Amino acid sequence: MPTLRQYRQAMLRISSGLGRVEAIASGTVTTMVVNALIGSYRNSHFVNQYLLRPDGSDTADRSRYCSASTGSTGTLTHAGDNYSDTTFTSENVELLRYEPYFYDEAINRVLHKLARLDVEIIPTHGRSRISLASMPWITGPGQRLEVKLRQSPVMNRNWRFEKWNGITSAGVLTPDDWTISGGTSTMAREPSVIEDGISPYALAVTYAGAAAVVSQTIARFTGVGVDSLQGKTVYLVGRARSGQASSVRLRMVETLSGGTTVTTDTSYAAADNQYHELASAAVKINDNTVSIAISGRVEVSETAYFSEIGLVLNSWGNAQRRDNPGYTNLDYDFSQYGNVPAIELASAYSWGSQVEVSAYRPYFVPTTRLTADGHNCDAPLEIVAYGAIAQVYKELRDISEGIARAGYEGLYQTYERQYQALAKGNRHVPDYSIISHDVTATRRPQLLAPYGSRR
Repeated sequence: MPTLRQYRQAMLRISSGLGRVEAIASGTVTTMVVNALIGSYRNSHFVNQYLLRPDGSDTADRSRYCSASTGSTGTLTHAGDNYSDTTFTSENVELLRYEPYFYDEAINRVLHKLARLDVEIIPTHGRSRISLASMPWITGPGQRLEVKLRQSPVMNRNWRFEKWNGITSAGVLTPDDWTISGGTSTMAREPSVIEDGISPYALAVTYAGAAAVVSQTIARFTGVGVDSLQGKTVYLVGRARSGQASSVRLRMVETLSGGTTVTTDTSYAAADNQYHELASAAVKINDNTVSIAISGRVEVSETAYFSEIGLVLNSWGNAQRRDNPGYTNLDYDFSQYGNVPAIELASAYSWGSQVEVSAYRPYFVPTTRLTADGHNCDAPLEIVAYGAIAQVYKELRDISEGIARAGYEGLYQTYERQYQALAKGNRHVPDYSIISHDVTATRRPQLLAPYGSRR
């Protein structure tokens, strides 16, 4: 999972014309010594370049402008405020030929347009019209969605924490469809403390100040026919790992029409740092329930782990544990009400199955950005680096004239071709805009070759 720092430094390794990364040997409030530069460059060689300290402990020290360099000692002197942190141990410096903003902006632009095949699993609820409001990357029928019916009784989304497309202001990825509450408790993706065969990730939940609660609302309904879960039998299930007694359990809360609530809890997970199944007995949903929410709870100070949390209709056994349902391709029509797109199915499917929608989506929406060196993303390192290099040279071309402009144009075209080839070779779409134009919708759509692939 590359960070903004790693994307930027990959750019420098690929294109030395943009700068370089070197280890800092020592420094003062106004200087730093880079041993790799000793005796190899004339005085003033690095003057007017930017000195970026992505590993420093003080963000105020991040960027300075090189005002003098001494070739015999590898000393770089900066203009601007003195460094607050002069402990340079294990730090690198990025020597950038252009303004750091260019590099970070280029990376974010690639993340906004680089698309990969995404699969959304939407529990059915008795209606033939499936709103795509929760999938804003689907903007028109030109994207040619692949739609399938999935025979699974799981009624919540992202129940095994496979999808992580949100990002906090601190640059931490968050699981789709889940929220956290309770003091200053946090949740994070954990790729190592996992159960093989369930999900490539676990959800790590850290208690801080109050019980940490990760939750999802399953349904709000009116009790009309198959739209309702009222009177249905469900099971609250999950798998969790805890190191503290009486700490980790699951909870379902039914909100009744009068505003009162009914709570169902599972037993606590054993305090042995091993994964255990947590499952409620069969629960009959109340006849006047209007909303259902489920959650995983960490009630003692620790970091605990969940590999799945789900609400299952009718029965819970080995078939449901495997979650290996059959698939049926569905025909659909694309519709749009105002700015909200939807797919119209030929039939309505009640609770107890899922509609799976496959479509290309960019890694980030335009309002989401990596802004700090430690912010991270799942987009492939090399692909993003080549695309960002192309973007930098494109920007330099646009602000230049004459011979310089022609030179930047050549570099832009070279790296853009390499970016396009790498992205397509890895079944990505290099520019999301090429699949978001409007065309006439067709039945039984197929994904655009050669990128069609299930995850």
